[in-house]
Amino acid sequence: MIIKVFGCFQGDKKGEPWEGDCSTREGWEKLIQNPKIIGERNKGVIVEHEVELKEKRPPRLYFLDSIQEELGRILGMTPKEVLEGPCQELYEVRKLITYPRSSSFYISRERYETLKQQAPALARLVGFSEEDLVFPERLDGFFVNDKKAANHSAVVPTTLIPTEEEVEALPDALKIVYKAVIRRTLAMFFPKYEYEQTTIITQVGAGRFKTVGQVPKNPGWQVLFQDSASLLDGVIEESEARELVKVQINDTVTSHLVPAERHVKKPPRHTNSTWLRALRTAGRDLEDEELIAIMNQIKGLGTAATRGAILDEIVVNKWVTVKQGKIYLSELGWLICETLKDERVLSQPETTAIWEQSLSKIAEGTNTQEKFLKNIYRYLGIENPHNNLIENLIKAVDRTDYIPFQDFIEQAVAKADGKLGNCPLCGKAVKVLGKSKVAQCEDNILSKEEREREAGATPVCSFNFWITVGFIKDKKKTLTKKQISDLLSDKGRTNLIKNIEGKYGPFDAYAYLSFNEEKGIYQVNLEVDKATSKK
Repeated sequence: MIIKVFGCFQGDKKGEPWEGDCSTREGWEKLIQNPKIIGERNKGVIVEHEVELKEKRPPRLYFLDSIQEELGRILGMTPKEVLEGPCQELYEVRKLITYPRSSSFYISRERYETLKQQAPALARLVGFSEEDLVFPERLDGFFVNDKKAANHSAVVPTTLIPTEEEVEALPDALKIVYKAVIRRTLAMFFPKYEYEQTTIITQVGAGRFKTVGQVPKNPGWQVLFQDSASLLDGVIEESEARELVKVQINDTVTSHLVPAERHVKKPPRHTNSTWLRALRTAGRDLEDEELIAIMNQIKGLGTAATRGAILDEIVVNKWVTVKQGKIYLSELGWLICETLKDERVLSQPETTAIWEQSLSKIAEGTNTQEKFLKNIYRYLGIENPHNNLIENLIKAVDRTDYIPFQDFIEQAVAKADGKLGNCPLCGKAVKVLGKSKVAQCEDNILSKEEREREAGATPVCSFNFWITVGFIKDKKKTLTKKQISDLLSDKGRTNLIKNIEGKYGPFDAYAYLSFNEEKGIYQVNLEVDKATSKK
């Protein structure tokens, strides 16, 4: 009999690491080839064999954060879009789900009894029948809690149950969200997921090696989520289902030692879903146990109703960029983080915990509102000219190394000023004013006052050019700011501009800037791309 043994080399006591435990594949290779430690590496004895039937309960009912996380990933929407789109319509217009802005994942006894009666009809809407349901004799406090559902309860279906035809006629996003809410609710009335976990400890020489196998026995509630359209991360865990060979204690086996290599992986980039979760769990790595407890109690940063909007604001402010669903810190984001990294009040979640701690002490009578506000005022610099927020930010700016961000800062300043490039004649800024179709040097611009003061006044610099391209008057394309910047850069021309209207149909071309000596003006010319344009 051959058994493949994995993982931890154990000490004498169960779970105790052995002093020769290795952290690299090379270390394990060296260890298992050492005859003084392993002996004959292909001979082993079964010293422990344990088979345990385990079960797993269904996930909690939906609340705002979880429905935004999971459905946002499936629908490719931001948390705010999930809430204000399908969730709000299903609640406010269609009346099919309960209040979606709830931070509670509990329902009341009354709501539970109503859902229990509705369960057969709801089951039919997602392809199941009454025979699949199991109604427990006792209420499960994991789902039902009158006190915690007093103000708002979990997101569940309402008493208005549509027909199957009406559900199928819903727009795709609404249908996906509604069916997901039904499945998550029905999971209360399905059996628990059961699996058999086998653990074998094999003695090879002085080493004790563990082999673990897991075999599903009863899928239970997981059948609700097994179709690809409704499979939700965090609901069904992809475990390694591996049935092990049948052995008994004291059996002699031929062992196959497999080195256990430990990888330290980079944490994956945030998505909209994991980003939302990070806000909710912020503060769990604080050193102060009391502050950790406070952050757990208030459920991280923001509230269930505001976190989506907070994340949207960060994207709008361009502190991060979103590419293919993954979150990347922008140069502006890096700049802000570098500047504020040492200003803990602004950069660490413990600020929220400390303020909540102060508010709790005010409620208990061990602190006062006046004292709390006085500390806030001092931090803002009121009656405290030193060591306040403003002074600290000035010091942070002074000590930050901005050399890595120099190009970005120059581009940001130029963009704020409306600068698109440098004038080739005098070096001043070239701009496009308002809805003008002309780009011109800032010294080519005369103000209204200058024109009124001096009749026939001429600009200091003569540089300007039209920013429209094409041959049909009413269908000319206006160059974008990026394209104008490309014309004025060392690059000297734009990227390919598609579908420019010509006399004989649309064509693609590159635009470049040149000086027309005959007319004495700068103008935009086109270089037709023969590979993509129609003849």
